[in-house]
Amino acid sequence: MKRFLNKSDISYQLSNLRQIVFEVTDACNLKCKYCGYGDFYEDYDKRENKNLSVE
Repeated sequence: MKRFLNKSDISYQLSNLRQIVFEVTDACNLKCKYCGYGDFYEDYDKRENKNLSVE
């Protein structure tokens, strides 16, 4: 039996999240100041807008 999510299902699930994680790669272009690779941190490798290989 297939069940499709509707707007209220999604809203309920989002409002009851205990944690959300964003995975940053070299291709991230958001430039958030609070990011571990942003202006608030000093010891990080430079983001070079590269795609990660499948391997």
